[in-house]
Amino acid sequence: GSTGKEPLFDCKTPKYNPNESLVNFEHSDFTIDCSAWEYSSGGTSMKAYQGYYCLDAIFSNLEIIGTPATAFGIDYCNRVTITDCIFKDCGRYWGTKNSGGSNGVGLMTGHWDEENVIVTNNVFEGCGRHAVFFERKNEPNKGRGQVIANNIIKDGRWCGIGVYKGENVTIEGNQIYNCRGSAILLENAVNDINISGNIIKECGTDTADLNNYDYTIAAADMGGIKKEGTASNGFMIVGNILRDNIGGNIIIDVTQTNALEANNISVEI
Repeated sequence: GSTGKEPLFDCKTPKYNPNESLVNFEHSDFTIDCSAWEYSSGGTSMKAYQGYYCLDAIFSNLEIIGTPATAFGIDYCNRVTITDCIFKDCGRYWGTKNSGGSNGVGLMTGHWDEENVIVTNNVFEGCGRHAVFFERKNEPNKGRGQVIANNIIKDGRWCGIGVYKGENVTIEGNQIYNCRGSAILLENAVNDINISGNIIKECGTDTADLNNYDYTIAAADMGGIKKEGTASNGFMIVGNILRDNIGGNIIIDVTQTNALEANNISVEI
């Protein structure tokens, strides 16, 4: 068994070759308990699963416990589903020794124009920087087409769902509560995004009782739905229930283009 020095599953193409993708595989029906792993330096260690250039993959009915860093970290994937899994205390070293990654599910996008990923029907409890995080870095392509739907996200160490850049993103039907930072944090330009039908309560509280945690959440990072940085084009926040989120229920720091905010039930603390 791994001690956390390297990912338990380290699935990458030869020499990280983007022209040789991992294709057509499934991981299902098992438990990974990393709660005994101690800190090891390096952002790609301390994970349960690390993958690169994955196509046509299914992750289902898994229980991932206590990874010091990100539980599932995949750089660039298309036609991938993560469903019916439990992520508990994943990214538990975020905010102490490992302030970079450390998410429940952390996926990088932008290698292909189409990077269709569905994250649905999972439970995230006590996860690190984000429970679910999509990040498009300085890649040449759009990396569009993600769905984050019908998940339960609670007691997060910082944010529930995070998206950095990106295009064609749906965040729908999730229950997010008692995260120390924002429930949904959108950074930079996230174009054509639909945030609808979510229940968001009591985020920004900074009161979660978590082990190995000494990071104070800044007031600017607290709230329900928060959009910061460059304006997005195609931006919809509709039909959400938001209650008692410190810092505000919906915080938009710049004017969005082609935006709709409607029919939200917002009860301020």
